[in-house]
Amino acid sequence: MFLAATDFTQHLNPLSSILGSTLVALLPLALLLVLLAVMRVTAWLAVIIGAAVTIIMAVTIWGSPAAPTFQAWGIGAGTGIWSIDWIVFWGVVIYNVLVETGAFAHFRQWLVIRATADVRIQAILMAWALGALLEGLVGFGYPWAVIAPILVGLGVAEIDAIRVAAIGNNAPVSYGALGAPIIALAAVTNVPLLSLSASVGRIVAILALLPPWILIYLVAGRRGLRGIWPLPVVGSLSYILGQFPTSQFLGPYLPDIIGSVVSFGALLLLLRFWQPAETLGYGGVPLAADGGPVSTGPAVSVPTARGYGNASERKEPGMSQLLPERRPRRTPERWEPFSELEQVGDRMRRLLDQTFGGLDWPRMGEQAGWSPLVDVEEQDGAYVVEAELPGVRREDVSIELVGNELSITGEVKEEERKGVMRRQMRRSGRFAYRVGLPDQVEAEQVEAKLADGVLTVRVPKAERAQRRTIEITS
Repeated sequence: MFLAATDFTQHLNPLSSILGSTLVALLPLALLLVLLAVMRVTAWLAVIIGAAVTIIMAVTIWGSPAAPTFQAWGIGAGTGIWSIDWIVFWGVVIYNVLVETGAFAHFRQWLVIRATADVRIQAILMAWALGALLEGLVGFGYPWAVIAPILVGLGVAEIDAIRVAAIGNNAPVSYGALGAPIIALAAVTNVPLLSLSASVGRIVAILALLPPWILIYLVAGRRGLRGIWPLPVVGSLSYILGQFPTSQFLGPYLPDIIGSVVSFGALLLLLRFWQPAETLGYGGVPLAADGGPVSTGPAVSVPTARGYGNASERKEPGMSQLLPERRPRRTPERWEPFSELEQVGDRMRRLLDQTFGGLDWPRMGEQAGWSPLVDVEEQDGAYVVEAELPGVRREDVSIELVGNELSITGEVKEEERKGVMRRQMRRSGRFAYRVGLPDQVEAEQVEAKLADGVLTVRVPKAERAQRRTIEITS
């Protein structure tokens, strides 16, 4: 049978050397990190290469039977796709709904009123306290899917938002999904559940001391560490205060939940009596109390969620900008289900790209890349598409219109550098963006211009697709 059981006992020390066996076991993980971080290999291809190397090592070094090894890999991959990808997908959907309904704007306003506009405090409350709560309740990557988009919406660059969400999840992950990892480990090792929970709890209590400091550094740099010590100290110790005794005496089910709730309460209590001397935005940029920029001298170039911009010209979300926008309601002229599905798919691709730092969802036969930030405006007689393409030359951009689908593709060539890159936020390589327009358009009258780093494409509607006002006669 395909899932027939086989007698195989894993050799814990196949090389007869604890150090050697440990280093060999780390090779697939090291290979995956090198492929992603050093060689910049596409994520799905890096995972496939890492899985192939892992299977080969399992068969040749650990002596695992080939057929059951492939079966176990298939079951594990299927489980990961179902549990993790499904949760990530709905996390992105939830974030999109929050933005479209204006609930996210209210949430940001609540953060500014109840806590502060300081990105360091927002990072600790979201990535540390709320992330631990989500990990304890759901697990399986859900904190990443929810926290990273929230941080992006608060102005943190995409890659740093993912880093913050990942590091903030470092300590709580051991008790994720109501203690699922501890329960599974106790089942396969026959170690008493409470003893295993207590042992892991002591390790987690030590691991929880450092992440809040790293989170602050990632969102605000070295300047963000000045005079902020009460925040990470209270954040880490309050989590430990709830997590440690729970793991020692109650088991693995509630350490994350109780620890996060205690941490939330302690942080909010701290903020009632203490505030940092200066309010900083992402990148360590000084902000006013309402979240607006502080003008202290000549304009400087500062990091933003969309790259680098002028601090004196960049608009930060003040209190008046945090109010939800009222969108006019209108009844669609006709229902075109396939066109609507294309729009939903296009919006989801753009949202996933903005959330996870430049992923592209290519068509068959195309090379993967990234998508620019785009606004699509419908006017009475045309659709206007504006794409941010700073530093891109006109001859490096290609625009195509097939039917009612507009495609913008091109390439940003990476500059040759002589020094060592300490921080890289600008994107390079091939980019692509597609949008399905809901009405028929006049392909021969499409106009495009590229000025000040913004590509503007005007696509006129077909005559029968334009809206008319009918006068009622007697």
